Amino acid sequence: MWYYGVKIHILAEERPHTVPVPRKILVTKASEHDLNAGKAMLENAQDIDIFGDKAYIDDDWGYDLQLQWVQLNTPFKERSKNQLPLDDGERAWNSMVACHRQQIESLFSQIDRLSGIQNASFIRSEQALLAFIWAKLAILALLYW
Repeated sequence: MWYYGVKIHILAEERPHTVPVPRKILVTKASEHDLNAGKAMLENAQDIDIFGDKAYIDDDWGYDLQLQWVQLNTPFKERSKNQLPLDDGERAWNSMVACHRQQIESLFSQIDRLSGIQNASFIRSEQALLAFIWAKLAILALLYW
């Protein structure tokens, strides 16, 4: 039996007190690193703040984004036991980033709940999987946004 794995990456606009609005959607192979997807989605971005998880930590890319007036906000990585633990300011920063990230996680949960997009075990080809995903997202966009 064959299984095809993909990841859905979403760049969404934050809205107060409600679910964010997707602005870009990218589907990649499950094996593709999130950083590569982030670079593709933000290639022409300008003048925005991004809240990403630890997968998006890359100093060189962060500098390149600053040249585009894009502020990449990621949490501090927990240090190994041989290093100093995170200080209060770093823990507060991580909490702030997590608060913003929670909204996008809520969006993913809502997409799955409304569309059943993760229930694709009956699909037997990569093309069919992509058609299934994009059809579900298109229907959801028509109904919701």
